[in-house]
Amino acid sequence: EGLRRPYILAVAIMTVLSRAGQARGESNGSSHDQVCWHARQAADASLDGVLTSVAQTAAVRATCGRRFTIVTSGINLAPGGVLDPGSPGPAQAVRAGADYLIVGGALWEAPDLGRTLGFLAEEMERGLRSSPRNPLEFFSDRPH
Repeated sequence: EGLRRPYILAVAIMTVLSRAGQARGESNGSSHDQVCWHARQAADASLDGVLTSVAQTAAVRATCGRRFTIVTSGINLAPGGVLDPGSPGPAQAVRAGADYLIVGGALWEAPDLGRTLGFLAEEMERGLRSSPRNPLEFFSDRPH
């Protein structure tokens, strides 16, 4: 049918699994190390990428390389489409190596959706400009 195959992503957010492991008395390193280990396992299994938090994004990028897709969640905006104080923003996520961002409630609850989307686009652009990555890497083709 001429369709591209879909991305296949793993979920590398380990907070729930880490808590479950701690409850059983397991101690396999920090959740940060666990996230990187699971992301590496996903890459070795030929998955296209992972879903992870902003806090883990840079480490996963360093572990898995540029061609590995990272979808980052945890981008929170305050009402009115401005950064939620104390929360990582879109620019920080892009700088850390995120390819895609998940922004949920902020869009559904935005009083002015256009303004909120404009703010998100500006923040992502700011992250791109301050990123150490080559801008052309963001638009490279992936295998079909």
